Amino acid sequence: MVIFFIFIFINKYLIPPASFFFIKPILAEITFQEILENPADLEINLKYATEQEGLGRYKATLSTLERLNMLYPVNTDIKLYLISILLKMDSAAKLELMVETMLQDPNTTKETRDYIESILKTIRDQSEPQPKWFAYADLSYTQTDHSNIDGLTKSGQLFFESPERDPIMMGGKRYDQIHSKGSSITIGKNLDETSAISFNGGLTLNTQVNDPDFHNDLISGSLSYSKISGNHFFLPYVFYSRSNERLTADLNTKGFGFNNTYILDKTKSICPENNTLYIVSDFQKFSANLDAIHSLDSNESVILIPLLQNSNSNISIDSCYLNSPINRIENTISISTIISNHSEKEIKDVIINLSVNNTHKTQQNISLLANERKTVELNFTSEKSKINNGLISIEDHPITYDNNLYFSFKTDEKIDILQIYESENKNISKVFSSEETFNYTTQNIHQINYNILDKQDLIILNQINDFSTGFSSFIKSYIEKGGSICVIPSENANIVSYNSFLKQLNTNQFSTEVVGNIKISTLNLKNPIFNSVFSTSKIKNNINLPSVSNYYKLQENSKIIKENIFRLENSDEFLNSYRKEKIHLFSSPLSEGNNTFSKHALFVTTLFNMGLNSVKTDDLYYIINQDLEIKLPKTNPQKENIFHLQSEDLDLILENNPNYLLTHNKIKNASHYKLLQEDQILQTISFNYNRSESKIEQFTEEEIDNFITLNKTKNVRLFSSDLSINQNMENINKNKEFWKVLVLLSLLFITIEILLIKTIKT
Repeated sequence: MVIFFIFIFINKYLIPPASFFFIKPILAEITFQEILENPADLEINLKYATEQEGLGRYKATLSTLERLNMLYPVNTDIKLYLISILLKMDSAAKLELMVETMLQDPNTTKETRDYIESILKTIRDQSEPQPKWFAYADLSYTQTDHSNIDGLTKSGQLFFESPERDPIMMGGKRYDQIHSKGSSITIGKNLDETSAISFNGGLTLNTQVNDPDFHNDLISGSLSYSKISGNHFFLPYVFYSRSNERLTADLNTKGFGFNNTYILDKTKSICPENNTLYIVSDFQKFSANLDAIHSLDSNESVILIPLLQNSNSNISIDSCYLNSPINRIENTISISTIISNHSEKEIKDVIINLSVNNTHKTQQNISLLANERKTVELNFTSEKSKINNGLISIEDHPITYDNNLYFSFKTDEKIDILQIYESENKNISKVFSSEETFNYTTQNIHQINYNILDKQDLIILNQINDFSTGFSSFIKSYIEKGGSICVIPSENANIVSYNSFLKQLNTNQFSTEVVGNIKISTLNLKNPIFNSVFSTSKIKNNINLPSVSNYYKLQENSKIIKENIFRLENSDEFLNSYRKEKIHLFSSPLSEGNNTFSKHALFVTTLFNMGLNSVKTDDLYYIINQDLEIKLPKTNPQKENIFHLQSEDLDLILENNPNYLLTHNKIKNASHYKLLQEDQILQTISFNYNRSESKIEQFTEEEIDNFITLNKTKNVRLFSSDLSINQNMENINKNKEFWKVLVLLSLLFITIEILLIKTIKT
């Protein structure tokens, strides 16, 4: 799985658990054009999502991640990143659905499930929505000892003015105790997330022990409105208080006030918050790029949290292929599949099941050694249906997405072969006309029916003297559409015409004609023409190879890509192939009078296998989440060229060019899909999940720790699986230097105290 990141701002003194799940991949500048060009590229799309997240464009981030989640449905990291964005967007419904999906997914490891549940619990505990109404009460009690209750001066005199009395002299100081008992209640309502209105009412009772005449109480009330805007906290209010002296008179006070508190910016705060980047990953070796950590800001603290999996085994069905290019109705068909064991232990009794068209065909029981990859051959009898939908399956848990491999193929389609000749070669006709595998026809170069040429799988151009411009252009177009040709030169060949034709095809051209009896001496046994035909030893011991009496020497051209199949004993080329076996070029006419090749067993083998290999067998399956080009099958010319991919829950109209269908990365689920031209089923196309995540090997904590040590990445720490989350956080925070902050605060308080002392003295 791909590495992902949890981005959280952490207070220097305390790490709030509720802030634990903000995910962020490594930043990179990715343009939207790059996304359009690489819609299925996991790395590029994750970087783009991160870029959008950094810009605060959460909707764009969410859109990218939701698409990646559909493309990679078994990727846990993408789901966790998606959860983090949903948390930021406060999208409760989507968040609940995503979390529930992950918790119910059998592929979700216990460690991941525990992390999700613990983190979400913390978030719920600390992120409870504020109640609409709130209320709270305060109770207080104080005792004051007063040694000079009358407030005498040092002279011992107390002066006061009274209309009836003259100034008097008090006899001494008085001692008394004052007991205060208070209570208040506050009732408020949260108007929204940033504002509230509240009412406070209170009563304070003051009792003077030695002088009951001075008992009094205080009744107070206030109404306030609070508002947070940016860095400002606004608090306008009105208040009223009534002091009752009981024996004398009441003192009423009323007024209003306005308070504005400015919250310092984080960068200007005495206790700035620390930027901490959490990287949570299973650190699978095939995808985890530890070197990417070096690209992070060195001022950030980076904490790696490995999600270590249980020692689970995993068996995957990697691929399959048909063992023969031609498969007939009601004949035995052989298919090979590759099974891999991705664990460090032997696994016995793995049952491989094969079903075709929803009918169980066969099964095999195999055992796999640790990390063994084994090819298994499965044989079955094909049904009468031309379209065959196959499924190879195993039972393996907990990773299940690679337990099924869908494939599809056609049976009973003959190979269309046409010989276009100036002078017909009967030996060529004998090779193809007697075989049911081929639908063989011939045409004279001067009487060509162009309407059938595009339908041919292989066109043999036999001993044509020269090529017209129109015919040359047609053959070039035919090859570009996927057709195959075999060129056999004429004894009376127009070299200029031939070379002009061969130049269009980008093959070697003819130079001079060579006359002489020269034997074929070298065979390229690796060429597909000789697949399963000869053993190497038999060929080397065979001294009766054919010979030619004249041929055209081929011009050398280093820019041309070719593969030699036959070479003469003087090292000149007799038969070459070009464009991955789409073009075969003989250097010599194959008439009986010119060589012995047409009477040799190699002639039949070469032509027959050339015909078989001319058919580009359709891929048995494709991988989802890729922008695919699927070769367009033979279509009905009576219908419009509108093609659909259809399943139980999908009906997708495909864009097409003249030769290919384009999926544009819209196939999300592994299954069989019917390809329709209007309402006619042309074939079935199968799709499977990518097997890249089947390899479950992870970096160990020791390997990650060694990487950190060797690269001297001081800002990177590693969570230990042996410790709890709290213990890990204590280890991370224990080295933080709080003394600097404390010194600054001490200096500040000392300065304030000095100013207060000077002010009081003044």
